[in-house]
Amino acid sequence: MSAKIGYIERTLAFRFERQGGFARHFEGVGSPPDDLDIWFKNAQVYEELSCERAPRESERIALLTMIEAIRFDAMVPPPPGEPYEFDVSAYGFAEDVLAYRSRVIEVVLRQEAASPSFYEPLAPE
Repeated sequence: MSAKIGYIERTLAFRFERQGGFARHFEGVGSPPDDLDIWFKNAQVYEELSCERAPRESERIALLTMIEAIRFDAMVPPPPGEPYEFDVSAYGFAEDVLAYRSRVIEVVLRQEAASPSFYEPLAPE
């Protein structure tokens, strides 16, 4: 097992309990290799935020969903001169989870500036 998979297993265990862990899920889905880096970065964000203010058990999945949503928005930079827009209102996050929003944006943008994630949308058939 790679170090990244082990880290994700430990950090996001709550997310993959039903699938038998992240490694089993990742192998079963047959995800592209770039997905491993995205999961790894999301786990790093989750861990950093959790160390600052631990989410309640009921907030963990929602916080991870917010991190994922913001990551995907950050992976597609806006046109020059335009600001990033991170609208997570469609998710209906509780106020306690929304309290993490600005910090998630900050950490994700820092990561993306240091090492951009690669995402290529599927071409229409």
